[in-house]
Order: sequence, then structure tokens, then C-alpha cells
Amino acid sequence: MSKIKSSSQWQVLDARWVDTEPDCDVICVAVQGGGDVYAITCSGPKGMKPREFITALRAGTAAMLRASGGDMSEVGAKALDDTDPTFDTGTQRPS
Repeated sequence: MSKIKSSSQWQVLDARWVDTEPDCDVICVAVQGGGDVYAITCSGPKGMKPREFITALRAGTAAMLRASGGDMSEVGAKALDDTDPTFDTGTQRPS
């Protein structure tokens, strides 16, 4: 599997709370990259703070980067293996 190359600059267009669920908060972030617009959503327990959403989005992005062979350091991971306690890839846990 080849490494993902960052060839386009990403620009955040908008971020909004979507508050229609009684038990959870949902945030939607619109970004543009390579001429296309994408929407990213994240949900969590009611009352989440912006910092918690940012952490959840970073962790989700790190998992996607790792799964596709990309460089997790782009979202703040310190190691590309299973030794970085900040990003639990699931392989650290006993089977």
C-alpha cells in the first residue's frame, strides 16, 4: 500500500452544531480541497465542548490515515506504530 501524498491545500468553509438529537451533539464541518467540497460530521454525548469535538475529529482522521497507509503525524500523532498512546489504533489492546 502506498503512502498518501498531500497534494492539495484544504480550507475550512464552515462549522456548525446540528442540535436535533436529544441525547447527543452533532457538529458538521465543511472543507474544500482539490476543487471539491466535503462535509465531515462528528457526534458525541450531549454537552460536548469544542475541544472535545476537535479531539474526536483528529482521532477519527488519524484512524482513516492509518488504515490507508498515510502519515498520522499530519494530525498530531507522534509515532506511526502502535506506541503512541495519544492514538489508540485498537491493536494495543489484548485480544
